[in-house]
Order: sequence, then structure tokens, then C-alpha cells
Amino acid sequence: MNTETLRIHLMNTANKAKTPSEIVEAIKMLPAGNESRISDFIVALCWEKGIDPQADELREYYRQTEEYKAAQGMQEKQAALRHAFTDIETVTKEYRDNEARGAIPNQEQIDTITERMKKQIANIGAAQGECRIYTAMDYLTDCLNYDPSRDFSPALFGHLAFPDGTTSYIGARTSRGKTTAMVNLARETLTGKRRKTIFITLEMSGKQILNQIILSAAFSRGIKEAPDNRKAFMSMEPRWDIYTVWKNGDLLGNEANIFQRYVKDAHSAITQAQNDGRFILYDGRGATEPEIINFMEANAEKGTVILLDYIQKMPPKMGNDTDSFRRVQAISYDVVNAAAKTNAVVIAGAQFNRMGGSDALGDIFTDQSFREAGDIEQDAHNAIGIGWTIDRQNRFYEVLKTREDKKQGLLYSLDFEGGYSYMIHDEQIYRPIGEKRPSKKAAREQKRSNL
Repeated sequence: MNTETLRIHLMNTANKAKTPSEIVEAIKMLPAGNESRISDFIVALCWEKGIDPQADELREYYRQTEEYKAAQGMQEKQAALRHAFTDIETVTKEYRDNEARGAIPNQEQIDTITERMKKQIANIGAAQGECRIYTAMDYLTDCLNYDPSRDFSPALFGHLAFPDGTTSYIGARTSRGKTTAMVNLARETLTGKRRKTIFITLEMSGKQILNQIILSAAFSRGIKEAPDNRKAFMSMEPRWDIYTVWKNGDLLGNEANIFQRYVKDAHSAITQAQNDGRFILYDGRGATEPEIINFMEANAEKGTVILLDYIQKMPPKMGNDTDSFRRVQAISYDVVNAAAKTNAVVIAGAQFNRMGGSDALGDIFTDQSFREAGDIEQDAHNAIGIGWTIDRQNRFYEVLKTREDKKQGLLYSLDFEGGYSYMIHDEQIYRPIGEKRPSKKAAREQKRSNL
């Protein structure tokens, strides 16, 4: 039965359907297993009749269909295994019987036996593997179960969506704010979004990272509760005064009480998140690439935010080419697969090359600015560049690439307080008219020089 015939059949059986249950009964009248071929038509028919295609009755039917498909798939795998093992046993018995009679096979017979065995061994592997065929019914089920409002959409980047199972990259040249961006994403997950978060540091110590997260969280909460607190925070020396807080030393001035209060509150929130299993700070310095990837896969789950600081600091993959470009290519491949396997959100820092220069706004960069450009920008769901303004005091970011959003090419200033490792999305900005980006040819030449 072709697709058009299936649609006509459903239209006839669902002619008087007015409820989700009646639509389900009409779908059941289709030849078994054919509903997936017209899944888009089913949705359209529901809307035409004023029926919600996400109604509980339809969801339950799709769930039961998926369970049936899974059970059928398991039976087919078992049948394939039985067939493969039976054939292997037959080949083995024939060979042993001939060997017992002293019949030595010639080269052509050996090749035939070998190919037969290889085929059945391949069948065993295929039977045990995942089903990687994505059907229209799979698509419909995913769409009905997908809620875009549940995507990780941090305020830091103007609520740009980072869907589960994706890998994104934040690029910058030295000292622009890659780690600071990671710190603020962690601060959001710990104090607002409340997602399980794994922070993997490959450059700084655990103490340095926690200092930054605590200071950022303290500053964020302090100015949110009372904007006037900003003046009090700015009168402190946060990178030094935080140690005085833990040592119960004296901090001078009335402002010190505000600083001390919010630092302790931030530390308590992080401690609670760690005790609840929502926050893991992993010191990856000295670890191997498989060790880090295995840790990600073992500890992440759907929706977990993994912050990797940063990709070029990842150790080389065992047995991989030591060439910088191919090394990062192999690592990025494993990181992307880990995100897909766990359905986590991976956001990794990445170093920009020194090419690009500046204009009247500040740093100029493109997605070709990634030091090992090629696989990084191709792998990225979102690619974001962070730069400093011409005075090197303030920061901004640009959405260099996004696969599902409309923000590609847009620039935004960042409210940035370096002493507190604090940054947050601010107003949209624009590059000076007439300024040119670095050419692709120049970017390619720079990439070759980094190989």
C-alpha cells in the first residue's frame, strides 16, 4: 500500500473522529507498521480536526508502538543470532568431519569457508548493535516529547538554546574570558537553572576554579538583591580578601560585611549542590584522554551540563597523530560522541589563533579563528567568540554559528567585572560600518602555520 493510499484510508476511517481516542482507533485500522510512513499526515489531520496531536491518548499509543517495535526488534535480533550461530556450527562441523577423514581443503575451499565465517561473525555484530535507522515515527515521537523551554538557555548568552546531546564551543584569544564564561555558566546552573553540572578543569587548580565560581555567585546574588551593593563589592580586593574570610580574619570597612556575607552564602550553595550530587569539579590535569571521556560518560545523564576548560588542553588520544589539528579533531570527535551518548550538554572552551586583528570596537574573529579550525566549528551546535573592546577593559561576545537559533552574526556587550570573574549578557552592539573581517584566505594561512 503506497503512502497516498494510506492517507486516503486514514481519512476515511477518521472521517467522523472528534476526539484523540477516535483518532487512535482510526490509526489502528491501518495495516500494521505503516503508521510511521504517514506520521506527518497524522499530525496535520489532528490539527485540521481541532485535536491536539500531543494528547495523552495519542502519546500512549505512540509509546505502546515504540515498545512493540522494541520487542519485535529484540525477537529479530535473537532470530538473527540463532541463524548466525547455526551456520557457524555447521561450517565448523563440516570442517572437523573433513579433517577427521584426512580431507585437506585447498586454497579456494579455505577462502570460501573464511568468507562464510566472516559473514556470520559480521551478522552477530549487526544483531547486537543499536538500530541506527531513524524513522518518521521516531521523528514524530521525538517532536511530541520535545519541550524547547527545557533546553539549557543561559542568561549569559541571551538565552541562546544549548539542547541536550549537543556540543558547543566558546572561543577566545588569551585572557579574553573563556574560563570566566565557563565559571558563569556554572554559577547559573548552581544558583538558577539548577542542573547537574560537571566542571572539568584542565588548566587551573580546583581552588582557583572554586574561588572564581564563589566570587561570581557572591557578586551576582549581591547586586541582584541590592544594586547599591556593587559599590561595596568594588571597594574590596576579592582575590585576596576571600582567603581572609575563610581564615576568620578582619576585613576593614562596613562594605566588608556585605562581601563576607555573600561569599559565605555562595560557598554554602555550592557545598549543598555537591552534597546533592548536582555539582562535580573534576581536576583533569594529568589524566588521560580516555580517562576524561570515560568520566564524562559515567557521571553525566540527560540534561547534565559539562563544562570543559578547554579543548586544546585535552591530552592526546592514545595512538593518534601528534599533529595539532588531527589531535584536536580526534578529541572533538570523542567529546561529541560522549554528549550524544549521555544526552548531556557539553560546552567547551577553545583557543583562538592570533589572526584577526581589531577594529574600532575591538577584537575581530570568525568561526575560522579557532586554532584548529575545521572540526571544531563543524562539530559545534553553537560557536561563540568572546573578545575585548579596544580599551581592553570590557568584553563582548558574538554568535558565530548556531544550528537552530536566529542569533547567528549578532554581537552583545557583556557586563564584566574581572575581579569577581563575573560576566553577564548586556545590550546588543554593532561593528563599525565599513570594517572588514579577516579573509578566509588569511584564516587558512594562519591555520596552516599552526599545524
